[in-house]
Amino acid sequence: MTPLSRRIALALPLLAAPALPRAQAARRIVLVHGAFEDAGCWAAVAPRLEAAGWSVTAVNLPGRAPDRTPPGQVTLDTMSTAVVEALGAGPSAVLLGHSFGGIVVSAAAEAAPERVRRLVYLAAYLPRDGESLLTLAGRDPASDLGPGFVVDGAAGVARVRADLRAPLFCGGCDAATAGRVAAGMVDEPLGPPGTPVRLTAERFGRVEKVYIRTVRDRVVSPALQTAMLEATPVLRTLTLEAGHAPHNAQPEAVAATIADAASS
Repeated sequence: MTPLSRRIALALPLLAAPALPRAQAARRIVLVHGAFEDAGCWAAVAPRLEAAGWSVTAVNLPGRAPDRTPPGQVTLDTMSTAVVEALGAGPSAVLLGHSFGGIVVSAAAEAAPERVRRLVYLAAYLPRDGESLLTLAGRDPASDLGPGFVVDGAAGVARVRADLRAPLFCGGCDAATAGRVAAGMVDEPLGPPGTPVRLTAERFGRVEKVYIRTVRDRVVSPALQTAMLEATPVLRTLTLEAGHAPHNAQPEAVAATIADAASS
């Protein structure tokens, strides 16, 4: 079994949201990974949230196994639709996005604000109407992702250069974890990161928002995080002394911080 297939196998039990007793509905959280990741990135965080009394659904976005949609057919709309489907028609849930997942969950909240009790952004892009990952990243000269962003136009995907995967996505990890994370990173369809998200005050704007800052982030820099928060004020801001993907290096602290952000 490959490192990626192991991570997918770990994530599969989290992909379907169980029917919840009404008393537990307010303790439901849906996790959305970022670019170059899959739902397996939450494998160390989800059990900790569950142990704290949360019901967890980890969404596997289109464009990664076991989904076989060709990269050219994966869109921001198909991604946000997958998130709305994971939210279901029941009581509203807390919806968290990491990195590019911040744009995806924003689009999902615009589509179905009644299903989202609160948006939580973890080291995430927090967009305004008409912005995309590429436009926001283009205003982030402090980010180190640029040199590691490799475009394979023939395949219709982007990937992170192998030697920069662990430094950018597993800062502070031990060697074994860094190797596993680097090996498990996936190709990202080119279309969604360049697609502007459409947001309105009447729908996206009415959903509560909490942002979890990562002050050692080399992908979404602290400076860009500050600028995005100035443009879109949030209910609360929490801080992690961590790099871009702290769920890899500090799962216990991340789970505790997510629980804090999600709580009323």
